[in-house]
Amino acid sequence: MKYRVIKPHRSEYPEPICLLKDEEVRIGERYEGPEGWDEWYFCATAVHPGGWVPGQVIEQLERGCGKLLEDYSARELDVDEGEVLTGSRMLNGWLWCESSNSSSPGWVPLANLELLDGDASGDDAELPMRLLVDLFAAHGLQGPVHRGWLLPGERLPCVTAVWTRRDSRMGILSIHVHFLEGPDLVEAFTGLGETDGEGIRNGFAAFIEGGLHAVLGAIWERAGPHPWPQQWRIGKQDCEVFAGPWQARGGRLHACGLDAAIRAAIEVQPLESDLHWFRFFVAHFNGQTTLEALKDNQPWPEGLSVLQSRKWEFPQGYGSLRRFMAVRQRG
Repeated sequence: MKYRVIKPHRSEYPEPICLLKDEEVRIGERYEGPEGWDEWYFCATAVHPGGWVPGQVIEQLERGCGKLLEDYSARELDVDEGEVLTGSRMLNGWLWCESSNSSSPGWVPLANLELLDGDASGDDAELPMRLLVDLFAAHGLQGPVHRGWLLPGERLPCVTAVWTRRDSRMGILSIHVHFLEGPDLVEAFTGLGETDGEGIRNGFAAFIEGGLHAVLGAIWERAGPHPWPQQWRIGKQDCEVFAGPWQARGGRLHACGLDAAIRAAIEVQPLESDLHWFRFFVAHFNGQTTLEALKDNQPWPEGLSVLQSRKWEFPQGYGSLRRFMAVRQRG
């Protein structure tokens, strides 16, 4: 996907840490800050004094040690306003980009970029589908658009994107996947922006970071950037689990043992079909807390109980967390 730089960025680290899969590291402090940074850890090796590494690529071992689940480089890309980049991977608010002005790729803050659609013609009403078609094509999933639905590979399931303006500052981008049988998969993302174009692009950026690769992996078997799928035993069934990252907005929200508790709740769930999906949302503002757990778009009481049972650390201002997961039976 193509992105335009709307704010320059310069790297603060002249010698970024670079790690290889299975390399062992010493895990130090966990970064506690806004905008999803709570998933970063300061790691060091025998040959490097240390650098920040996203938690998604670390398998934590005993006594403050860990090993890498995949190759990782902390190299940042120096970019200028107006520059057009090609982005391929998103992690915790950063995008791995290539630029014609640099011989090597690197990370750029997502907040410094805006998503471009491949066709500059047309109005904002057509923009969600243009971006969706370009996004799926970038992952090898082309197909015709029929009555507002994209049919990857010219067959079901099909997918569409719908933008709904909520107020002058934001709207909701809804991604719908329609199957031959059963309910539609619906994922909704807040898009911030005073214009529809800004809000739609912001919503797509949230979709790319949060649910895109889980959807592509579980439904269309497209490999994503994470070490997927995880192998779980749910009930008496062997299953593949595609879990997107926790997406954070605003101040830091945290609850110890949350992932393990969610897994324990899912592992005792009955599986009525080959594919199920789960979404979790937590928000806190002005002393009010919102907790939501959905299974197949419907309220999921067991998941809500998990969220309610946690001891949460809330920020002083606004903070929210959301996560999307898809579960597919094997064989």
